[in-house]
Amino acid sequence: MKETILSSLPERFSQLQQERQQADERVAVLTGKLEEHRRRIETAVAEIKRLESEIAKTVSSGGDPAGQLRKIRSLRDGLGDLQNVVELADNAVEAAKDVSAKISKQMQEVFQKAIMEARNVVSEDLQAELQDIENRVNEWRTVVF
Repeated sequence: MKETILSSLPERFSQLQQERQQADERVAVLTGKLEEHRRRIETAVAEIKRLESEIAKTVSSGGDPAGQLRKIRSLRDGLGDLQNVVELADNAVEAAKDVSAKISKQMQEVFQKAIMEARNVVSEDLQAELQDIENRVNEWRTVVF
C-alpha cells in the first residue's frame, strides 16, 4: 500500500519537498542572524550601562565626561539601528515561516490527493478480486447443486 501511495505521488511533491527544505534552511539562517542581532543589542546595552557608571565616577571625581558622553550617544544611535534591524529580521523570520507553512500545506494537499487516488485504485482492484471470488463461489454452487 505504501508503495502504491508513493508511486502515485506526482513529481510536484518532490519539488515541494525541496522548496520546503530550502524554506526551513532560510528560517534557520534568519533565526541565527536574529539571535546574533539580539546579542549585539545586549552587548550595546551593557556597554552603555558601563559607560554611565564611568561617567558617574568621572563626574563625582570632578572630571570631564565629554568623551564618554560621545561614546554613549554613538552607542545609543547604533542601538536604535540595531533595534530596527531586529524588527526587520523578526519580520523576515515570520515571513519565512509562513512560506514554509504554506509549502507544507500544499504538500499535505498533494499527499492527501495521492492517498485518495491510491485508495481508489486499490479499492477497484479489491472489488474486482471480490467479484472474481464471488463468481467462483457461484460456479461451485452451480456445480454442487
